[in-house]
Amino acid sequence: MITPHFAEVPSIDPIEYILRNRMADGVVFSRTEPKDPRVKLLMENDFPFVSHGRTDLGVEHAFVDYDNAAFARMAVERLVSKGRRRLALILPPDRFMFRRHLRDGFQEAVEKSGVASELPGDINLDSDAADLYAWLSWRLKQPEPPDGMVCAGEFPHFRSWPR
Repeated sequence: MITPHFAEVPSIDPIEYILRNRMADGVVFSRTEPKDPRVKLLMENDFPFVSHGRTDLGVEHAFVDYDNAAFARMAVERLVSKGRRRLALILPPDRFMFRRHLRDGFQEAVEKSGVASELPGDINLDSDAADLYAWLSWRLKQPEPPDGMVCAGEFPHFRSWPR
């Protein structure tokens, strides 16, 4: 069974529904939070699960994860090797654990390479296309705009932007 998660619905709601109605024998979920309530609830109920992403709960649980810190470091190294000197990182929303990993890897690499960096606070990976486009259009017209961008997600809506 696949249960979608919508941004306006708390991430715990589908898990509670599955538990309450005995809809599955186990669950897999993504976009973990440092103190993810889904992990707490499932562990309290001895319910099998695997999270796509780690937590900061201090308990052992099954997870798979992508090394976002390594991705960010490698992205910075690649951009710097291509001559880029002002890098921006588009981060996920604050609540997600992989935000920290991306930010830490990015910061480590820009400090090591000595390039300028920025972490836009007005937008994130979940911002809608219009907001992303407006921010990028505005930022590229400002003094010393980024000449390299790191995005740890897909932006299929970028394809429809005016050129």
